[in-house]
Amino acid sequence: MKSQHFLTILKGIFFSFILLLFTVGCSKDDGEPPTAEFSFTPTNPMVNEEVSFTNKSLHATSYQWSAEGTSFSSTDENPKFTFDTAGDYQVKLVATNSAGTHQITKQVTVTAAPIAGFSFSPTTPEIGQEVNFTNESQHATSYQWSAEGTSFSSTDENPKFTFDTAGDYQVKLV
Repeated sequence: MKSQHFLTILKGIFFSFILLLFTVGCSKDDGEPPTAEFSFTPTNPMVNEEVSFTNKSLHATSYQWSAEGTSFSSTDENPKFTFDTAGDYQVKLVATNSAGTHQITKQVTVTAAPIAGFSFSPTTPEIGQEVNFTNESQHATSYQWSAEGTSFSSTDENPKFTFDTAGDYQVKLV
């Protein structure tokens, strides 16, 4: 009777061991094709600003990143890249596993940093004479003008101002 009880226990241990091996050996992802997905920050990068790509792919075991018109090529899971020219770039991620591949392409729009610049006329105004400021900025979408020691403040692209006191004024354009 003891040997029968011992055999029953041994059979239970054996089947438990087989079940454990089966459970550990199989993952719910086995055999499922990958799904490529990613995001990136910043979402509106500037020229020479590092872009971090975050891989959100499912069931993938390897990755291949690229962007046409650049030297960007990586097999890292979460690569970084710095675009040195403004433009629209098609960034592609190919996710792979033993069941196949899947790819996704997203556009990354890289813009140039604004460069402030302006001129004014007349170049030597008289007291009470209107001064015309001509915006010569590049890649700018908004403007903030000011001059210390005056009431001059404007968001116009090409503002005008009349100085009512003689002196040297530092006009600032942001």
